[in-house]
Amino acid sequence: MILTKDLLDDLLSLENSIHSLTLAQNPNNLQIESFLRNLEKRRYSILNQIKLYNKTVTYGTQKIETISNEYKAKYEDNILKIYIPEVMPSYKNLKTHAYKNILLNIADKAKDYREKVNEYIAAHRNEPAINKLLYNKPISADDYKELERIFTEELGTVEDYEMNYQDTPFGLLIRKIAKMDRDAAYAAFAAFIAKERPNAEQIHFIEQVVDYVVENGYVNNVLDLMKAPFDRPYKFSVIFTREEQLEFVKIINQIKDNAIIA
Repeated sequence: MILTKDLLDDLLSLENSIHSLTLAQNPNNLQIESFLRNLEKRRYSILNQIKLYNKTVTYGTQKIETISNEYKAKYEDNILKIYIPEVMPSYKNLKTHAYKNILLNIADKAKDYREKVNEYIAAHRNEPAINKLLYNKPISADDYKELERIFTEELGTVEDYEMNYQDTPFGLLIRKIAKMDRDAAYAAFAAFIAKERPNAEQIHFIEQVVDYVVENGYVNNVLDLMKAPFDRPYKFSVIFTREEQLEFVKIINQIKDNAIIA
């Protein structure tokens, strides 16, 4: 089949829409509805163009087959394939129309991999690489390779990982899911506390950071120390001297760096 410009434009538009949606970790309802309306519009246009093409060919083997009656989504050759029936209900009831079935199929595929990741981490907290991350020990190049093998071979593929977690480093993902041991997080500040002998306001701030690190695994950017939840009741830039701030930032960066690679 020779692609017409209209058909090519429709296919490219659909590809871009799917790519944009898969990059969104938590798309809102408006994004989802916009995507699915575009999906239906392009699907209808593509189907009509295929039917017109099929009328012009001589032999049945030259015709392009279309799905007639089944919704399904599956992985094949590392590609998420979504099959949509030729006839779709019109947009009338958001609770029952066709795109909900499509969404459920797509969501199931993503859910399968995320569930496997969560279950694996929960069941293997004592494995060396994962245990290091929980207790703020730096991981090695060999640890990184083992995590890469687990996430992209044992539990799924590179495409599975990228579709669900984009470019999040393996160690940081584990920290987000499994959290960090509180004693280990507090121990990261032990030398700072012993040297600087912080006052009550500074101790309160340190405990806020420890709580955050335990829950989220790390502080992504040192500039976050100037924002909520760290800007109340005491501001980082006010209660610490310049030298103390520099030392504090080193600790924050080291906690994150320990989860990336030694």
